[in-house]
Amino acid sequence: RKAMEKLGRGIINLITGWVEVPKRMDETNKRSGLGSALTIGFLRGVGQGFVRTTAGAYEIVTFPFPAPPGYRPITRPEYVFTSEREESLSTDKQQEVVR
Repeated sequence: RKAMEKLGRGIINLITGWVEVPKRMDETNKRSGLGSALTIGFLRGVGQGFVRTTAGAYEIVTFPFPAPPGYRPITRPEYVFTSEREESLSTDKQQEVVR
């Protein structure tokens, strides 16, 4: 089951990695203005998009193997459409269930 989740996560991240560009531009625009969004935000998005797309490809290729241990995601947040805050709340709830 976890291997199939890893495969699905890899496919989603491979397909949606490009979404990091407008996401990071929007974040930067809200924090620092349009000029920063068009430069720094764009570059952050390209970098994060590359990382997410590459991570997706890695997870597709390695989905049968528990690497990292427990099939944990290698990018945070796990999906581009999940905010860091939502991710941390979800992780906290999962840890409570394990205890």
